[in-house]
Amino acid sequence: MKENKRSVYQRGADDGLKLGPLLMLTVTLVGATPFVPWLTMPALAAIVAVPVMAYILLKRGLNEDGEYEPFSGTWLHGTCMFFFGGLLLALYVFAALHWWQPGYYERMFEMTIEVLKDQPGAQSNEMVKQMQQMIDNHELPSAHDTAIEMLYFTTVSGAMLTTVLALIARAFHKFKK
Repeated sequence: MKENKRSVYQRGADDGLKLGPLLMLTVTLVGATPFVPWLTMPALAAIVAVPVMAYILLKRGLNEDGEYEPFSGTWLHGTCMFFFGGLLLALYVFAALHWWQPGYYERMFEMTIEVLKDQPGAQSNEMVKQMQQMIDNHELPSAHDTAIEMLYFTTVSGAMLTTVLALIARAFHKFKK
């Protein structure tokens, strides 16, 4: 009788639902650190937790179907996990920048301009002019641009991270003889 096994895509989607909230927490903490400096350590902990959680989820996937899954299956599982987690993250970032914090980029640019104004040198003065021009001309990234870029970045960097994590997970997996 044929056993009902989940495909790599199903496991990736299910695990993406688990990884997505951690990605959202990480982005929230990192985005809040300029305004609330004491969030720096929790943000660093969340950044470290992402590859740890990805490894745990990949290892669990190997335990589920490790005998028959080649390296490419483990890698695809992780890539799908980051893609679907990244979808959740992109929706969250879009909602946050569109409805919750619509002036986030403008505030960040203004904070940077204030810091750079106090710095001596022509390079910082030129950067201040360029940043002020971007604000004045409304050339800052939009919420949907940021969401799409976040999905792309999460998927590509997750695929690269998964390559290393899949190698490590398979190296330490005890295959049945």
